[in-house]
Amino acid sequence: CIHISTIEQLDAFTEYTKEYNCEGLSHIYIESELFLQNTDLFIKLQNFNYYIALPYVMRKKDYSTIASLLIKSAQMGNRGFLIRNLEEYAFLQEMGYLGEIRTDAGIYVWNRYSLEYWSSRVSSVQCPIELNKKEGKSLFKEAPIEKLVYGRIPMMITANCVAKTTSHCLNQQG
Repeated sequence: CIHISTIEQLDAFTEYTKEYNCEGLSHIYIESELFLQNTDLFIKLQNFNYYIALPYVMRKKDYSTIASLLIKSAQMGNRGFLIRNLEEYAFLQEMGYLGEIRTDAGIYVWNRYSLEYWSSRVSSVQCPIELNKKEGKSLFKEAPIEKLVYGRIPMMITANCVAKTTSHCLNQQG
């Protein structure tokens, strides 16, 4: 699988697929932010099986934007959504979404009980980044699990203002 987080990566990917056969590539995750910035992406990606990766942090103020993305994506044929937290799962359930849901490594699947719980609710789970080979060995026997083997991972994910805890908040996004 491949995860696309910038327009440049998406352009490179689509150019690459014009020249090479990518039939074995079954999962493409694309950041929701890219669709919000450019709705033409739905048309550009109509020949691919892709999943929209929801934001790492989703606030209530984002619900209407994500809801419109959900409706548009259903009309344009995306395969499903990659969720990164429990709130996103609850949001999709409240919206009555019936398509595929996949979990990010942030949905902690540490043991067979959590794997059993999530496996009955989503199409696929990704094991936590911190899970080592010994810890993951028994989980991989239980069910198919995705594992990040190469790429960038966020160092810290927070909805809070980091500057506020160290000095003072500037009340700016980003």
